[in-house]
Amino acid sequence: MKLINKENIKEILRLEGEKEYESIKCFQYISDSNKYRFYVFSCYYNDEEELKTHFKPINDIIAFDFQSKLLLDVERWNLYIFFFVGEKISHELKTSIEQNKYATRKILYDNMGKEPSSEQIEEMILNKLFKLELSPENIKYEGYDVSLQDIIKQKDSYLISSIKEVSGIQEKGKKEINKKKADIVQRYLEMRKNG
Repeated sequence: MKLINKENIKEILRLEGEKEYESIKCFQYISDSNKYRFYVFSCYYNDEEELKTHFKPINDIIAFDFQSKLLLDVERWNLYIFFFVGEKISHELKTSIEQNKYATRKILYDNMGKEPSSEQIEEMILNKLFKLELSPENIKYEGYDVSLQDIIKQKDSYLISSIKEVSGIQEKGKKEINKKKADIVQRYLEMRKNG
């Protein structure tokens, strides 16, 4: 997948004068086939109070002014907001925000200290959404004498082979590893979509 970083949400939503949204970034992950995109928004707040004030209005504006204009289901239902907060926030607020599934999936990183760079944000997004770090043959369901791998294999053998392929990548650089992993995930998603 290719990445395009739109520095400002106002570029994407064509907003006029909403100063509080100037710090929101939008990352577009474009499929290799160029048939669809994943949109990931990110924003930074200093503390819990700022987050409380802004997270709902930001989610609403993305839902009304952005999501409602997307034509493809795969794009409409794969919107993410990454909230980065300088200070530690309460477990209750973090859970409340991340469990709110209206319009977008919300992912929150707190206790950051300072605002992460665009490169750091991109790496965190890739790690959270696109890196597969599974070893299903070692995971057992409690009380069952069958591995998670066996259960998944019964329902989707191509997923298991994709996970094994990702686990077996032996590249030297992190970028090459991430590219190969993204290619495998892309292939899997396209296979699921087409068949």
